[in-house]
Amino acid sequence: MNSAWIICFSIIFLVVRTNIFTACENRVRKYKIPEENFKNPLSKLLGYIVMDFYSVETYKVTITRISENRRSALIQSGIVNEVLYDINGSTLVRLDEYPIIPTSITQFYNIFLVDSYQSFRKIFYGNSTKAFDFSGYYTIVLTNIEKNHTDFVTRVLNECWKLHMINVNVVTYDSNNLDRALMMTYFPFTANHCEEVNPVLSAIFENDTVRKSLTIFPDKLHNFHGCNLTVGTLQFPPFMMIIPKGNGTYYFDGLEGNILRALAEHLNFSINHKTHKELWGRNNGENSSGLFGMLCRGEVNFTIGAFATSAIRESCFTSTFSYKYTSLTLMIPPGRPYTALEELLMPFHLSVWICIFGILITTTSVVVLAKFWKPQKRSFIFGHGNNYPFISSINIFLGGSLRNTPRRNFARFLLMMWILLSLVLRSSYQAVLFGFLKEQRNFSAINSLDEMQKEGFKIYGVAVAADYFLESMMQYRNMYVPTTIEEVQKYRMQTMNYDFKGAVLTNEYMAAYMNKQYSKQNIMFYTLKPPILQLLFSILLRQDSYLTKLFNGELMKLWDSGLIQKWSSLFDDSMYLKETSDYVPGPLSLYQLRGIFTMYLFLIIISFLFFLLELLSRKSRLMKKLCNFLN
Repeated sequence: MNSAWIICFSIIFLVVRTNIFTACENRVRKYKIPEENFKNPLSKLLGYIVMDFYSVETYKVTITRISENRRSALIQSGIVNEVLYDINGSTLVRLDEYPIIPTSITQFYNIFLVDSYQSFRKIFYGNSTKAFDFSGYYTIVLTNIEKNHTDFVTRVLNECWKLHMINVNVVTYDSNNLDRALMMTYFPFTANHCEEVNPVLSAIFENDTVRKSLTIFPDKLHNFHGCNLTVGTLQFPPFMMIIPKGNGTYYFDGLEGNILRALAEHLNFSINHKTHKELWGRNNGENSSGLFGMLCRGEVNFTIGAFATSAIRESCFTSTFSYKYTSLTLMIPPGRPYTALEELLMPFHLSVWICIFGILITTTSVVVLAKFWKPQKRSFIFGHGNNYPFISSINIFLGGSLRNTPRRNFARFLLMMWILLSLVLRSSYQAVLFGFLKEQRNFSAINSLDEMQKEGFKIYGVAVAADYFLESMMQYRNMYVPTTIEEVQKYRMQTMNYDFKGAVLTNEYMAAYMNKQYSKQNIMFYTLKPPILQLLFSILLRQDSYLTKLFNGELMKLWDSGLIQKWSSLFDDSMYLKETSDYVPGPLSLYQLRGIFTMYLFLIIISFLFFLLELLSRKSRLMKKLCNFLN
């Protein structure tokens, strides 16, 4: 009896075990994960990707693994081993595991082995430091089997698009055929949609072959198919000029307006421009305002319009290569106008005037001393019949003629030397004076920051310009007064007044443009010499923007072709930064000749006084002797 029960129990146990194993085998056959010694299609496709693309580059490939259980970790280890075996050391591979150890170099070429959507998110959002360059290349491999792999791929690619990751491939099993691996990607800009994620099957790996014409990372941004890109910009000639055309459309002119139109034409995108009442605003990271804040919050794709790069801005944004170089400088008041007497004295340096007056004093002294000499000696020096030597000397010095020329050789020699001296001095003086009056010079302006600080000058400029000025000029920070662009324009016009104790922060490109615009009104804005520092203008983008590399390539083409230099020259002319001496002079005015008229009036007054003295000499014997002595 006991034997019968044992036999029955054994039969029941065998039947149950067989059914359980059969069910498990069917389940495993349906969702079988390849064993470690099996050639996994994921690893074969992954090896193909590494060999075909990554090995061409000199950068190392980083393979990052993350799993939620022990079995997934074993499967991922098997895949990594097969990949390393297939590439056979043909490229440099760095193995990493979550959590990622922070490094100073962001990872550009990446392969992620994940077993779920949550594990994928941990890689990007679970690290306290930024370890990845989102403008790089990424291959995301799902090592688990999903019943609906399309849903996983869509969710992953949507996350990538939020981070502006364009060069992304997702590799996964085909849930209907575990011997087949699929590679999917997305194109954010097509003829049918803009900035959307629609997964596209780019390759199928089956039976050790790749089906479809495989391009691992195709160029997705060579054509935007007319999609809108939102541009943050502002009206700021000569860099950007926004001209309404009607019907809500605008024409963009200026140096950077031409660049913007060229980029839109070459890449086939439409321009949707935005501006801000604070214009550039302030760059304070997440708390940025104005156009900086719009860029930081992702309200615009990029900004253009007199944005210069700096160390502060590079910590928050990404910039293209610099296509315009100019200098930061100060627009300063001119020196005060010269007085009439100063204009007459300007042709000769003080030492020359001292020399001339020394000669005249010496001549006067000789004439006075000669009065006490015998007539024979006076004739030896002045010549026979020269009864008015002092007046004759002045007459010759001013270009007059001499009625009686001396007969003796020594007197003639002295006369000749005096005529030559007078001729040289008069010619030099007249030539320099004429040129000086034509140039309309002013007295030397205050031309250094130290002098401005001593005189109590204020420096006016928009708030964003303070970043550049204070980077290298912290000792003058108390002089800087942030203001609006409208007030800056008002202060620019005030710098034409020599008594205005203020300067306006600007750049030489802008100063040259304004001088050119106002040249017909005979207005010139003066700038500080030497300039403060060098400014490099570029397009600003969000960090790791997918547009950075693309725009750099297009800008390099424009630079190499000479178009940027051509557009720059349309609004820039270095001659308008030079002093007025380089301008073609106009005819002299009465105002310019006021010094000569003043001197002429002074001489007339002196002559009238001498005339009165001569009249008085008839009534005064002492006055008569003095006049005779002087004559």
